[in-house]
Amino acid sequence: MTRRERLARIIELKARLRDARRGELALAETREGQAEEAVDEAAARLATVAARYARPAELTGAELALRAEAVRAARDGHRRARSTLDEAAAERAVRADAVAEAGREVRSLELLAERREAERRLRERRAEQAALDECARLGVAG
Repeated sequence: MTRRERLARIIELKARLRDARRGELALAETREGQAEEAVDEAAARLATVAARYARPAELTGAELALRAEAVRAARDGHRRARSTLDEAAAERAVRADAVAEAGREVRSLELLAERREAERRLRERRAEQAALDECARLGVAG
């Protein structure tokens, strides 16, 4: 396997890795979207519970305690949903960074391959020119 073939193979493998990272990012974005929906639902639940139990009424101590517990449970659910969203956003950011890094690696290797190919073509042109010059020199001298 030549150096050029090895480099092409490495580029191919790095491109596959980049594509896998893109898939992981898409999954993380989906999870973040689901977490955003859960936060919205929890916020709506909290608002509904708070509005329902904020109405003035004659209540016993036990009823007040039940209402307070319902509001507290809704608030805790909202906090948990918000925490899940924060975790999902952090995971998405990590995945986005991984995709960007993988893309930079692939592009760097592609640029290296292009540079090596340009150098190879330059060497070939120089060798061809040297051969032509040698033929011309021998033709003039001979």
